[in-house]
Amino acid sequence: MTIKLTWIAAALVAVIAATVPTRLSASPASDDGAGTGPTTQRVGDWPSTATPIGSRHSRQVKARGGETYRINQYAQEHLRFVPGTITVDSGSTLTFSFGDKEDEDHTLTILPKAELPRTAAQINQCEPCKIARGHLKNPNDLADALTAKTPFVHWTLDKGRPGLDTAGDSLAIESGGAHRTNSAIVSAAPGTVLYFVCVVHPWMQGKIIVR
Repeated sequence: MTIKLTWIAAALVAVIAATVPTRLSASPASDDGAGTGPTTQRVGDWPSTATPIGSRHSRQVKARGGETYRINQYAQEHLRFVPGTITVDSGSTLTFSFGDKEDEDHTLTILPKAELPRTAAQINQCEPCKIARGHLKNPNDLADALTAKTPFVHWTLDKGRPGLDTAGDSLAIESGGAHRTNSAIVSAAPGTVLYFVCVVHPWMQGKIIVR
């Protein structure tokens, strides 16, 4: 059972709305189905150890998945970025791709740290995720967002200089299609930390440390 988040209207534009991921909605239930924990949880922090730098010219972030089930208690979806924290040289290439099975579309979208969704409510109505609606064929056309086989037709968004350097820059990849990988130059200056999110699955978050 894979729980998917789909693009629908939030306000007057085609944006993201989430079907609540079960791992965020409540703590595991007891055998009688009653919840035993709080209904609002915070997304965990990124790994504290940055990945060591390899080649100056190319680094990779992958989208990985997986599920965990406990009968009559919970189902957990493990969509995540691997690594969650990556260190790159300014001017190097970052490649975004799938790390395992390809049954979900993803983005790697730069957001200010303060705007990253942190609670279940913020994830389910991800207002900052609107910044990536430029991936849609018609960003303001509700019908297109609801009926298109895939919401993505523009695969790279540049809000600043070409490459990844500012909020709104975004890479998209497509499950089972021609766009299973996407690359961009990390054009941010040394010393910059870029925070990113998947706008389709906003609990997927990470950061790029630029040196």
